[in-house]
Amino acid sequence: MVMARKTRTSSTLGDQLGKRVAERRKALGWLQAELADKLGVETETISRFERGLALPSLERLDELAHVLGIPIAELLSSATGNPIDQAVQIGRWLAPLSEADRFFVTEHIQNLCRQLVRK
Repeated sequence: MVMARKTRTSSTLGDQLGKRVAERRKALGWLQAELADKLGVETETISRFERGLALPSLERLDELAHVLGIPIAELLSSATGNPIDQAVQIGRWLAPLSEADRFFVTEHIQNLCRQLVRK
């Protein structure tokens, strides 16, 4: 499988993707070697992805998302000033909470937003 090398135009994407892969891998409690084994690649390949030094092919990106148990879009999304991206991030934080805790958090977020709009 051919990997794209990091270039000036892909560095931001590579860095963001690498950060997401590392975060998800760690959240699953896996070592780089475990993720590499699940993908059938060398540990160094995972290290290069996570450091943003190489971008996976589209086929490998699909496999990576599948193994990590998340949509490709989540791997490619980044923390931006875009409200939709921020809402997706908040959704990831809310997902593991109970329904009552999600209600509690969203109610507080709503109240905070109302207060800030009034400023």
